[in-house]
Amino acid sequence: MMLTLVVLAAGLSSRFGSDKTRHHVGPNGETLLEYSINDAIDAGFQKFLLIIRKDSVAFAKSLQSRLSHKVDLDWIIQPLPS
Repeated sequence: MMLTLVVLAAGLSSRFGSDKTRHHVGPNGETLLEYSINDAIDAGFQKFLLIIRKDSVAFAKSLQSRLSHKVDLDWIIQPLPS
């Protein structure tokens, strides 16, 4: 059985002050989201589904290319409320 983790990453991070999923914290530019995904991989997850905003697609694609050798990563776009 493949464990899938759904990551809610469409928030505005207004209290944080910037988009915390894209915030670079690692020595090689790793983001907080990358650290979270790597921790989840260590816990046994193999598939990830990111719920993102429309303006995060480029970030999701770059994350997918960096992690494709480790996991199956997909995303869907959360529509803005009307």
